[in-house]
Amino acid sequence: MLPNARATLSLGLVLALVGCPTDPVGDDDAGDDDATGDDDTADDDATGDDDTVGDDDTYVPDETDGQLTLTYTEAAEPGGGVSRSARFDARFRTLVTPATGELVPTPAGVDQCAVNVVDDDGLGAYTAATFAYESAGTLILGGPFDDKPMGPTQLGDEVFYQLLLDVDGELAFATTYPVSADGDAFPAFETSVKLEMPAEINLTNPAVGGNFTLQGDYEVRWDGGDTETVWLLAASAEIAIWPWEESAYGFLACEVLNDGAFTLPAPMLNQMPDGDVSLSLVQTLTHYKEVDGRWLAFSGVCSLTALGQI
Repeated sequence: MLPNARATLSLGLVLALVGCPTDPVGDDDAGDDDATGDDDTADDDATGDDDTVGDDDTYVPDETDGQLTLTYTEAAEPGGGVSRSARFDARFRTLVTPATGELVPTPAGVDQCAVNVVDDDGLGAYTAATFAYESAGTLILGGPFDDKPMGPTQLGDEVFYQLLLDVDGELAFATTYPVSADGDAFPAFETSVKLEMPAEINLTNPAVGGNFTLQGDYEVRWDGGDTETVWLLAASAEIAIWPWEESAYGFLACEVLNDGAFTLPAPMLNQMPDGDVSLSLVQTLTHYKEVDGRWLAFSGVCSLTALGQI
């Protein structure tokens, strides 16, 4: 191969590095991106918050002890085609060691972007946070279907709950899904806590499953959704072939108003490594609830990813 030959990270690895947590920059302990104006205050109800869907709640805890997420994903597949899936995940955890490094940068504010380009050493300097996990007993997810009970799964030191949903029959947008647990090491909570899936959102430019090139000032367009802001995330990589070369990994993050269009700035795109690129539109709606002195984050996420070149 030529010394300058390029290869790129697979989509799976790129998305693993970028992640799709409640907060796309990787911090699920603060920063309520519930953009519907909900105004949460601390709740002393040991069985969980009995707020109705219309209540206003904006209280954001400094730390959360559990993350429950319902995620809809629409993504282009390498080689063509589009995959659609819906998944429920829950983890009740206590932080043991914090993450080091920041792959996905944090913008300074709304309608702003930040870019980060690292080499192999920079990539190696990043380590994920570690947690201690607890069981909450039997967890039940309700919704526009019969209730779905699930027990905890243990894989190594991690304890988690996971459930795949049928996109066409068991997923509804702009809908609240009741969640409850009968309790174990983590205390029980009632179905009155709310896991709210935001309204459907569509990525129109670039289209999921289409082809695009990120050059110059690139306008991303979408329609739908019901949160005040959304995130635009891009990732690309240039993998070195020869031992004396260095690989480069680029990550771009923008938090933008949900007004249907945003232009990715050319000066930042020009810093990204050349090659294949993934571009994601992520909409997240989060509510925080107190359960017997422990804080939970309930998030509904829509994530749409297109594949192109840069």
